[in-house]
Amino acid sequence: MLYLARGDTLKRALLVALTEPYIQDVQYVLDELEALAMTLDIHIIERFTQSVTVRNARTLIGEGKTEEIKAYIEAHEITMVIFFQELSNTQIRNLEDLWDVVVLDRTLLIFELLASRAQTKEAKLLVSIAQLEYLLPRLSALSVSFDRQQGGIGLRGPGETKLERSRRKIEATIQNRKNDLKAMVEVRARNRQQRRQGPLKNVALVGYTNAGKSTLLNRLLALNEWPDDSKQVLVKDQVFSTLETQTRRIKHANQPPFTLTDTIGFVSHLPKTLHQAFASTLEELKEADLIVVVLDLSSSYIQEHIEATNTMLKLVGAEAIERLYVFNKLDLVEGSVYHGQTPSVHVSLTEDLQLDRLLEAIHERLFYDCVSSRVHLPYEHEELYYTLKTQAHILEESTTDTQRELLVKLSPYLQRLFKDYIQ
Repeated sequence: MLYLARGDTLKRALLVALTEPYIQDVQYVLDELEALAMTLDIHIIERFTQSVTVRNARTLIGEGKTEEIKAYIEAHEITMVIFFQELSNTQIRNLEDLWDVVVLDRTLLIFELLASRAQTKEAKLLVSIAQLEYLLPRLSALSVSFDRQQGGIGLRGPGETKLERSRRKIEATIQNRKNDLKAMVEVRARNRQQRRQGPLKNVALVGYTNAGKSTLLNRLLALNEWPDDSKQVLVKDQVFSTLETQTRRIKHANQPPFTLTDTIGFVSHLPKTLHQAFASTLEELKEADLIVVVLDLSSSYIQEHIEATNTMLKLVGAEAIERLYVFNKLDLVEGSVYHGQTPSVHVSLTEDLQLDRLLEAIHERLFYDCVSSRVHLPYEHEELYYTLKTQAHILEESTTDTQRELLVKLSPYLQRLFKDYIQ
């Protein structure tokens, strides 16, 4: 990471943002930007904002604000400035020449964070492709920063590409990595299609990053009829703790099973450079039978988080799929919180509050098309009995000398499979 190349001094940084019309709350976006920086051990000393009607082509911000920040940098030993807005190559070069510090924008900061989180080959490819496509038109400006950094935020990660390589070499690298990624995406698409043709319905977990999606998956796994700790997923109290989709089979006692897929967390104003990069990762959402949106009920910015999540669902083409809103961290809230989203369930995953209600709400929406049927199953077809035990909800069961007699809720798939045994 960039700040490691220059020691502890590079951890002292400033945040800068323009208060433009599309930003409803500039302090909110700066809070989020500071959280991203803190995850990388960058210490934010001060924030600067400016209202402008026209962006400055040379420095983004106005001349007066540029001089004000320069004076602050010199007085407080600042060695890094991070902008919320994306910077052009010219602006990066001009600001670094003027301030003699490392100048970054939010996109580069997110790249560094994502690179540090990528574990699987697919995630590493996603991040590296997005990095290279972002850096390619900025090579002339970033080469100055690169020399100063001797490393570089936004460049960390597997297959790191040096800025001094030729543009043609970088373009070839991008295409090769896209080909590798395409092959992985095609395999995942075939696996997804096989799941769709099978008996299991799928629930996709989405939501604002660090709201508790992975914790929810682990809690539902722990309540499984046959729990398996090896299936638990990584949970960390930090943004973008995981980049990979994780799918697990959920089977609670006396209930039909379903699959549960955890996806990457969302952030507001996701850089356009990352939209296409993570589109393939979020393809799972379009195949879901139900989307469970997990949000932090205790956050002061809950409405912004809802908006960011809904925007991303629309972007990936999943806005028409039924949603269930799960508002987590109920234990941290006093009184009621208005959010305006229905249907919804308020829970505390750390305190196990309202988990029963959540499970009920999921089952109601997933298995609305299940029909109660009486099945007479001869003993010579015990393998079909195992299918009922693992894939259906058995309400009643009795035996005779020749067969099992069951009252069971069957999905349309199981209704077709057991049509010869339904009375």
